[in-house]
Amino acid sequence: MNPSATRRRARRRNDRRGATIVETAFILPVFFVFAFGLIQVGHINMVHRVMERACLAASRLGATDGISTAEAEAHLRGILSTAFNQSCAAVLVKDASVFDGDGDLPETSEEFSNLSDVELEDAETGDLFLVRATLRYNDVALVPWAVIDNLELASHSFARHE
Repeated sequence: MNPSATRRRARRRNDRRGATIVETAFILPVFFVFAFGLIQVGHINMVHRVMERACLAASRLGATDGISTAEAEAHLRGILSTAFNQSCAAVLVKDASVFDGDGDLPETSEEFSNLSDVELEDAETGDLFLVRATLRYNDVALVPWAVIDNLELASHSFARHE
């Protein structure tokens, strides 16, 4: 083997090492932002699904006779606590009889809050009620990001008292 050819190959390898370090310095931050973004989207989805299931379970429980509003809310909070700090969530149990007619569904949290409260123990058979949970996602986020600072997750479920 020619010694000068061996030296040239070694020199080309050494020249390439610097390019690899520069390329890695550019690509690695982009990769980490992308990877953490995917993890965050998965966590948002998980939190929202838990909220949906908790509202559904609480409304089913509240529909049965002899269950109070406080018991339905406690049941919802118990389910939420399996996934995140449930004290971050705002829980509403409201009378939804205004929707039996042609009433439009509220669109904002404030409109839901303005509905009248209901005590499920005193509800008549067939009365429509609503169980709703809302929270600011950054309160339970794995890593709070300024980009999603105003993201509010909400879920609700309607049921008729039996």
